[in-house]
Amino acid sequence: MYIATQKNPDKHELSHLFETSFACMLEEGNFSPELNQSLFEWFDMDEMITELQKGGVLLEARDDENKLVGALFLAKQNRITWPDGKKAEIYIVATLPEARGKGIGKRLLLEAEDAAREMEAKSIIANTHVLANLVAAFYEKQGYQKMGILNDYYDNGDAVFFQKKL
Repeated sequence: MYIATQKNPDKHELSHLFETSFACMLEEGNFSPELNQSLFEWFDMDEMITELQKGGVLLEARDDENKLVGALFLAKQNRITWPDGKKAEIYIVATLPEARGKGIGKRLLLEAEDAAREMEAKSIIANTHVLANLVAAFYEKQGYQKMGILNDYYDNGDAVFFQKKL
């Protein structure tokens, strides 16, 4: 398995990874497409591509057969509301269900932290839906501190925010 920075991702392949990775949230009964709670209600692939051209970083994890098994997108946080430019944000991290528990997510986070340091960020921020308990536990296991909950952050509920000082 290897991780590489990607500037020109295959949108179809990446969309498939994200959809497959987040499908388990629907299966757990925490989310419902009928309530506009699908992945692409809150994540825009085209916007991610635009942000890549502005200095964002897309990390892709591939197995020995070159299959995409994980990805993470990181960028400097909004310069309007965080003008110091000292924070980077993880906008999405995903691994295929069959690839979980193999250290891929951890390696993606470590690479993201290195990329954030290269952006001269002093901390890295991440958030997840309040019902995504496994994701929250993952961030905490990797040394991210829970900052708090922002009510109604998503159309379908609250977000838990995490931060790690670099």
